Amino acid sequence: MPANRTRKDKKVLRGTLTQRLVTPDGIHEALHVLLTKVDQYLLVVQRSRYSKTGEDQSPGLLFTEIEPADLDKDIATHLSNAKRALVILRTNDPDVGVGSLDLTTRKWESLIENERLNEALIEFNDTLAKHSKARWFTYGWAWTAFFAPIIISFVAYIGGILFDPALRSQIFSGRQEIAYPAWLESITFRAGELWPVFIAIGLIIIVIVAQSGALRVWPQKLTRKAFVTAAYRIRASNFLARNASTLLGSVLAAAISALITVWLTR
Repeated sequence: MPANRTRKDKKVLRGTLTQRLVTPDGIHEALHVLLTKVDQYLLVVQRSRYSKTGEDQSPGLLFTEIEPADLDKDIATHLSNAKRALVILRTNDPDVGVGSLDLTTRKWESLIENERLNEALIEFNDTLAKHSKARWFTYGWAWTAFFAPIIISFVAYIGGILFDPALRSQIFSGRQEIAYPAWLESITFRAGELWPVFIAIGLIIIVIVAQSGALRVWPQKLTRKAFVTAAYRIRASNFLARNASTLLGSVLAAAISALITVWLTR
């Protein structure tokens, strides 16, 4: 069965597929595999009432095997800019199988379990994993970055208890005042100092995931070519080291602005 399978009861199975962002070609291949492996499907696309140009548009789109989605066209025009995409799947031969897959959250649910349906979900997940773009760009890692100093300090504290006999003796003896070793205080202090950096990293991850669209596709503005172009422009503009002090503030401001923009347009 697909990744992270859990059994809620005897009939309904639920789970979560890979959360990684993928390339446009990867989501194209994965959707093609999924939709051709089943007999019937209903693809529901929820999008903003207004297009990027400010024009009115239908807030919802429906695609079926009778009126299929043109993956070459619709991924670029409709699905990538949508707020959410959900597909209902059905197999008829040899047994009936019915399930749903939220393409945005990558959560699946099997209402009527069927081997063909399971194989379709497994192959879809494997295809996504094969074309995954970035392992660390998920909401889970963003929260990890936010709380990284606490996690680092806690791990260092546990390490001190396990490997420092003097510290362990003080803690378990019930002393009111504990003399922590210098290395532990240094790690905790440095982790606290770097907290703004970890927050910036978490915000950057959230912004990138938020801009990945309903299909969780890596934003094309953040390709290697785009970074090379940006680096060249910085070099051509005589970027000086003394200007780097404003970089963190600029990143935070840009991240917050992007989050507000994404929230307002959804």
